[in-house]
Amino acid sequence: MKYRLALGVAVLGMGAGIQAGTITYTWNFDNPTGTLGTSQTYTSTNNGGAPNITITAYGLGGCTVNDSKASGCSATDLYGKNAGGSEQGLGIANDPSGDHEIYDGTFVQLDLTNLFHAIAPVAGSITIDSVQSNEYFTFWLNSTQGQPGSYLYQGTSSGSSAVVTLSGNNPGSNLGGDLFFSVGAGEGNILLSTISASVNAPEPASFALVGLALAGVGIARRKRGLRNR
Repeated sequence: MKYRLALGVAVLGMGAGIQAGTITYTWNFDNPTGTLGTSQTYTSTNNGGAPNITITAYGLGGCTVNDSKASGCSATDLYGKNAGGSEQGLGIANDPSGDHEIYDGTFVQLDLTNLFHAIAPVAGSITIDSVQSNEYFTFWLNSTQGQPGSYLYQGTSSGSSAVVTLSGNNPGSNLGGDLFFSVGAGEGNILLSTISASVNAPEPASFALVGLALAGVGIARRKRGLRNR
């Protein structure tokens, strides 16, 4: 199953080479493929020339899910899948069905610390693939790595994919200090395929005005220096 996460963000700083408009960072989870270790680091691509950002995924298995809590997990191997169509993304290696996808009692946990510290996301959405009519997916949050933590959201899809917006009340954009975001499957199995995060880049005119202002300050200081000689 594939759900695509597109996070809207606010700019806290400016970097060289950033173009006007929107910069979109994308993390693809379909490479590398095959059985991976219990963690795997992924580097974004982006369309604005900004520095890329890394996030780390962790496999969690053997979890006990009760009401709004998931705990008792242990590290388990991730699986990178690229079988074409909607069968692309990150799953769990020991899936009993043989599909190597996230299944009930397992999670893919993402460490979003670098993402939040770099571009301070304030809203967004996530997309997941291969969601059948009798299946659903869940999102969880924790402030530390290793356990899914607290339940955030449950969703289904009328087709093979769905988009969930992380803003307003669906399911809420206040992640606070909980920077470990987990994706689970309540029924059937799913794949985490991609995540995208967008940030509004400053206008080139802003850079030009700043440059002119700095140049003016330099000229004024130079003239004062000549008069004082």
